Amino acid sequence: MRGGLTLRKKIILLLTTAVVAVALLMWLFIYRSESQLLIEANSRVLARYLDAVSDAAGREGLPGVMRLVQAWNDVYPDGRVTLIDDEGNVLVDTTANPDILDNHYGRPEIVDALGQGHGADMRFSATMGEWLNYRARSVQIVQDGAQKAYVVRLGFPVDKLSSLVKSTGLGFALYLAAALLLLWLLCCWVLRMTLKPLSALNRTAEAISEGRPARFPLTDSVELRKLSTVLNTMHDALQEIVKREEREKNELAVVFESLPVGVIILDADNKVYFINRAAVRMCGIDEPARPAPGTSVELVLPSLEMCRMVYEPDAVRLLRIAQKGGMHLEVSTVSLTSGKIIVVHDLTEKIHLDEARRDFFIDAGHEFQTPLAVIRMGLELLKGSGTLKTQEDKDMIDRLINQQERISKLVADLLFLVRLDADPLKVGYEKIEAESLVRELTADLREVPCAKQVELSFTMPRQEGAFLFGRAEDVRRAVFNLLENACKYVAAHRADGGNIQLSITDQPDKWVIDVDDNGPGVPQKERETIFQRFRRGEGHRARRGVSPGGYGLGLSISRRIAERHGGTLELLEEPKLGGASFRMVLPKREPEIE
Repeated sequence: MRGGLTLRKKIILLLTTAVVAVALLMWLFIYRSESQLLIEANSRVLARYLDAVSDAAGREGLPGVMRLVQAWNDVYPDGRVTLIDDEGNVLVDTTANPDILDNHYGRPEIVDALGQGHGADMRFSATMGEWLNYRARSVQIVQDGAQKAYVVRLGFPVDKLSSLVKSTGLGFALYLAAALLLLWLLCCWVLRMTLKPLSALNRTAEAISEGRPARFPLTDSVELRKLSTVLNTMHDALQEIVKREEREKNELAVVFESLPVGVIILDADNKVYFINRAAVRMCGIDEPARPAPGTSVELVLPSLEMCRMVYEPDAVRLLRIAQKGGMHLEVSTVSLTSGKIIVVHDLTEKIHLDEARRDFFIDAGHEFQTPLAVIRMGLELLKGSGTLKTQEDKDMIDRLINQQERISKLVADLLFLVRLDADPLKVGYEKIEAESLVRELTADLREVPCAKQVELSFTMPRQEGAFLFGRAEDVRRAVFNLLENACKYVAAHRADGGNIQLSITDQPDKWVIDVDDNGPGVPQKERETIFQRFRRGEGHRARRGVSPGGYGLGLSISRRIAERHGGTLELLEEPKLGGASFRMVLPKREPEIE
């Protein structure tokens, strides 16, 4: 960082602080030691002088004492000499008038001198206004024929001793400072030589971070050489990863660009990270004005509904965009760890083709119905005209009528499928009584020729007022297709007669309609294909290779009806009667309108 202290500056600052601290501690230690030595030396001098005073007092009396006091005052004018009697009265003092001084009987050095013969103390003197080193000695003086005890006290200022220490220690301090300065310079030089390889590593790292080619230098230091080797290896690995990521990113971009669907990738802030050519076209943006990375998604998506999907949970919706004559887009959103993917399918052409195909089937169906009705009328007239002489001719007419009925039913089924795909479930929704539904289905099934060989049983809710909810005509047709399909395959498979069971079960939120038979069943590979249009179950579903007939629209119609009602139709894995078991589930609530 540019704004903070570098490692080198921090180490130099720490080194400087340490050197200064060591110098101060050494000076303090030396000063205190020298001061103590001088005070002890001064105390010894004072003691020797007091011994001389004591000897003079013994030989010469008070005049001898006064002579030595005067001599002391001449040699040490900064010192203090005090003569005190045994009652603490000051008789002589070289620094103050004895008449104004307090009684000294309570001074520590005086008490010790009177009691033990000598005393010492170091304290602040109010008379002189400074700290003094005191030494006192008791002397016996003969005066007027009587021997009397006196105390001679010597004092020397401590500040004078400190000045002496400072003056004598100044030279030593200068030598010490010079030595520490040389030590500091030597440490700085060693630090510089030590950090020089690290500075080279730092410059290399900065060059790499700026995208410039660089290699970490190898130095004489074994540790730094190992570090440089590891960093170079890491750098090479990272470069390889970056190249691989860039290559994969480019390949992915090429793949996305080649997709026929639109792909928009958003970052965590819902800004455009990538958009392919198909998405640009579907969003109505000219290719030269393709949005740059970082563009707000609201500026790219062509409708408010698509913008809302970005901020909502993942979903798939079919939207109509009012641009270029109207576009039908299937938009799906998928959340990522940080961001989102929007996939857009252009279904405009498919929907137009579906509409054209639906219109074709409707028109063709109506066109087929008229000639088929004319053919049926002609066949009926021919059959009843009496012109047919042989039974073979009559049988031929019957076969032609059956084929006409099959074609008419096929056309009707195709038109019904078209209506299921095109007509939204908006009208005809009503309550369907379960008992009435079963009764009508039973009656309709009895009209099917193969039903004579099949036994039909049914189970339904016992409670009164059991109602299904839906379009009655469509529900009846869906269930009837299942019954008719089962009837055809059971009759074709079992010469000894078959069994079909219809059950309607009331569950809390749905109706379950099961159609079970003891026919040939459905092979595993055909379990889903039988629900596709124009696909029929073959193999085991046909007896001895004889097809039961039909065009494979019945199951497809039944499933579509169930789905339009918000339900499902599936083939169960474990049939109850050993054949096929179909289950239709219809919700009790009204489904959302398609």
